[in-house]
Amino acid sequence: MRSVRVYTALIALFVLPAFVKACPMCQAGATKKTQTAYEETTAILALIPILGGGGISYWFYSKVKKNKKEDEQGMA
Repeated sequence: MRSVRVYTALIALFVLPAFVKACPMCQAGATKKTQTAYEETTAILALIPILGGGGISYWFYSKVKKNKKEDEQGMA
């Protein structure tokens, strides 16, 4: 019974990709326009977390700097 499952899984592993084209990148090279769209979308999605983290870091840095300056002025 176990060998039947293994053979079925192996057959599915090698045969199903020929029928299913679920990966959008597999067809990215279909046209230049499609390929460019996927590359630009990937770049945008990669930059969003980087810019968000940078923005939060800058906000935190500016708040710390402002509080430090206010503390120095308050003590003088």
